[in-house]
Amino acid sequence: MKKIVFVATLCGLAAIAFYSVTYLKKTADAYLFAYPLALMEATRNNMVATEAHTSDENHLVQLRELPDHNFRAVVRPNNDTLYSITWFDLSQEPQIISAPEMGNNYYVLPFMDAWTNVFSTVGTRTSGNQSQTFALVGPDWKGDLPSPLQRIDSPTNMVWMIARIEIKNLDNLDEAFAQQDQFRLTGLADWHQDKWRDNRIGRRDSSSPTTALAPPDWVASLDAQEFFELTRQLMATQYPSDQDQAAIHNLRDIGINPEQAFEPNFLQRYLMDFALEKTRATLLDRANNRQPNENNWFVIRDGIGRYGQNYKARAFIAQFGLGALPPEEASYPNTAHDSSLQPLDGRYRYRIHWDREQLPPVNAFWSLTIYDDSGYMIDNSIGRYRIGSNNQLQWNTDGSLELQLQNKTPDSQNSNWLPIPEGRFNMVLRLYWPDQSFLQGQWQLPVIERLP
Repeated sequence: MKKIVFVATLCGLAAIAFYSVTYLKKTADAYLFAYPLALMEATRNNMVATEAHTSDENHLVQLRELPDHNFRAVVRPNNDTLYSITWFDLSQEPQIISAPEMGNNYYVLPFMDAWTNVFSTVGTRTSGNQSQTFALVGPDWKGDLPSPLQRIDSPTNMVWMIARIEIKNLDNLDEAFAQQDQFRLTGLADWHQDKWRDNRIGRRDSSSPTTALAPPDWVASLDAQEFFELTRQLMATQYPSDQDQAAIHNLRDIGINPEQAFEPNFLQRYLMDFALEKTRATLLDRANNRQPNENNWFVIRDGIGRYGQNYKARAFIAQFGLGALPPEEASYPNTAHDSSLQPLDGRYRYRIHWDREQLPPVNAFWSLTIYDDSGYMIDNSIGRYRIGSNNQLQWNTDGSLELQLQNKTPDSQNSNWLPIPEGRFNMVLRLYWPDQSFLQGQWQLPVIERLP
């Protein structure tokens, strides 16, 4: 009898162990799947509810100042373009966007769904610089649009647009402001009556009245029950795609049902909290230990913005590069190492040299920007956060170009100087509308030479 009890106990413990391991794996997968959705909601709440952005949904918010070291709304912002930001709610009716004639200025209006997939882009590369008007249509709306409107169907009712408008001359922003003001937005009903909403002027401050935490930190502060209850609520209106059915079944397997509140038992809560802690640490470790893959740069030439079922990549990009454009629109090679694979450090001076034939291959423009370890720009003595093809650079007589990266003012060629901090830093080389030679890997990223 004792033997039977002992065997039964062992079997019970084995079953619990198997259940626990399986539950941990399913919870980790569920977190990676749902993380971008939760982060989008946190970012939307942060921006829409913030007085500094003076915004509600379905309004264009024009950011008049270029992002600098005070900007905290998204990580690794660019300093090349004006941002025009809109959080769309398409649950009631289509939203109509009018873009003006843009001359020779590059611009792009990317539309990101609630799961961070970029499902459409409008702008110089895709539709040209002529004036155009189009309708952004949610998944629940039924009806026909008037023929002048170009239709763009969104898979979710929540959409984030982070428009970029090129700044050619940093000393004269009035022209860019004037172009920015000509973008207009309204609902379909008001469009029929030629009524357009007033654009809002936003500031760079991203502090929230409800939380002092940046959106990624706020999501990281949620325990498992809070995180998955938020996920459950959001999925009721922000529908997953048809290809996500396996992930939806996985959510149900761990007790997350769209029809009822998520109330895990003690064991489930313990296992879930443990799984989230480990998964968050894994994402952070992946970011901190990425291996350079080209001349000690880290570069991704495809996949961003269109993730399919690669939920791990989607979560990673959301956490460390939310709002990134697809590679054919813009690419973001980045590095924290020099040519000897040593960490970039402001105690040293660095040089980047391009022969005339090896300049960044772009159809629009390129720039190099310095960031701290958290992905934010660094204050410096001359207020220069990036350098690139739209700067007034000094060229060598043979047509080559050298950039100087150092903490102290150089003795010469100050126009080619990009200030760096005293300590560790990293950099992003932005290629707007990159050429096929880059996308296909034929062009190689530059060597970062540490000087004596």
